[in-house]
Amino acid sequence: MSNTNYMNKLYNAIESIETILPFSYCGIYLFINNHEYVYPLCYKSKFNLEPSSYKFKNLCCNEAFNIITTGKPLYTNNKELISSLPIFQYENRIKSILVFPIKTSEGTVGCTFIAFNKYKNIEDKMDLISSLNKNLSLLCEDTINNCKTYHKPFTKYNEFLELLDRNINQKLIFTLAIIEIKDYSHIIDKYNLEVFQSLKKDVANIIHSMLSPYDSILYYGKDDIFLCFNLQDSLNAREKLYEISKHFEQYKFKNKISANIMFSYSEYPIDGINKEEIINKTYKNLYKLKNTL
Repeated sequence: MSNTNYMNKLYNAIESIETILPFSYCGIYLFINNHEYVYPLCYKSKFNLEPSSYKFKNLCCNEAFNIITTGKPLYTNNKELISSLPIFQYENRIKSILVFPIKTSEGTVGCTFIAFNKYKNIEDKMDLISSLNKNLSLLCEDTINNCKTYHKPFTKYNEFLELLDRNINQKLIFTLAIIEIKDYSHIIDKYNLEVFQSLKKDVANIIHSMLSPYDSILYYGKDDIFLCFNLQDSLNAREKLYEISKHFEQYKFKNKISANIMFSYSEYPIDGINKEEIINKTYKNLYKLKNTL
C-alpha cells in the first residue's frame, strides 16, 4: 500500500459517492472489532449529531445487518427496519437507507451505510456505487491482512515501536492504549515482585484473548501493558477498553489476588503525528487519571 493517507482514501470514496448520489449521511464501518458497538471509521453527515449517535450494534440480530453479512446490498424504505437502527433514535428524518457490504476473501468485514431523507428510484446509480464499493473492499482487504500479521504478543519494546512506525509510515489510523494494574505497589509489597510479574503476565494473556485478530499487545518486564488497536479510532478502542476493564472487576489471580486495571489511550493522527507524541500523550492521560483517583 502506498503512503497515501488511508483515511483520505476512505473520505474520497464518500465524496465520490455524494457526487453520484447526494445523501443525508454516509459512513464506512469495519466489523473487525470484537465488541458490542462499532462506530464509523469515517463519515459525512448533514445531521447535527454527536459522533456516538452513528454507532451500530456490532453484527446484531437486525434484519439489515443479517442481509449485509450475506454479502448482499440493501436499499429499502421499510419503516420498521429503519427505525430499528440506532441512528434513527437521534434522527427520524431518515426515510430510506442504502447499504453495501465491504467484502474480502474472508467474507463481509464492514459496510458502506448511506441514509436519505426521502425514497427515490436510484437503480441507474447502483452500478457506479457498487464499483466504488468494490474498490473500498480491495483497499480494506489489503490493509486488514497486513494488520493480522501483527496480532502476535510482542515481548520486545523495540519491535512494538516498529509496528507503530509501520502504521505511521503507511498513514493508517490506530489507537494506542496503556494499561496499568491498580495498586501494583501494594501487590508487590504484600506478595513480592515475582508474584506480581506472574499476575501481570496472566492479565496480559487474558487481554490478548479478548482482542480482535487485528489488534496487537506488548507485554515486557515490569512495565505497563501496551495495546495497539489497528484501524480503530479512539471511540471504537474505548468501547473495547471498557469491556476489558469490566472483565477484571471480578478477576482474582489464583483465586486470591484481585487486580483491577486502569487505562489511557491516544489516537493517531489526532493526538500526535509520530510515535513519541502518541506515547507521551497516552502517558500524560494516564497520569491525569491516576491523579483523579
